[in-house]
Amino acid sequence: MLGLSFALREPLAPAIAIIGIALCGQSLNGWVLGLGAASLPVFLVGGLDWLSWGQPFRSFWLNIALNLALGRSASGLFTPSPPLLYIAGLGLDWLWALPLLLWLAWRGPGSPPPRAWRRWH
Repeated sequence: MLGLSFALREPLAPAIAIIGIALCGQSLNGWVLGLGAASLPVFLVGGLDWLSWGQPFRSFWLNIALNLALGRSASGLFTPSPPLLYIAGLGLDWLWALPLLLWLAWRGPGSPPPRAWRRWH
């Protein structure tokens, strides 16, 4: 599910990486299974790009190139912005979630859920 989330929404990559690290933990088998399962949808999207655009993963790098290098979006609906504004906007979008994501990564998957969550299960 994390690989499909990344393939559909590349800007969520930092959150997806933290979730993946928390889920895999320190188990080598968890990492092998997690990376294998996450890479399958990403490679399928790369293959779809190859069939439709003529190059694998073209939609991934073309999105970055149009937003950063050229300073405009692919659709042309938005006005051009400088490259640093795009990066700063992405950082500001996720700044509010950084403490929560770091706490979840530090806490790890082995910890019991908070007491408030136990009531619902």
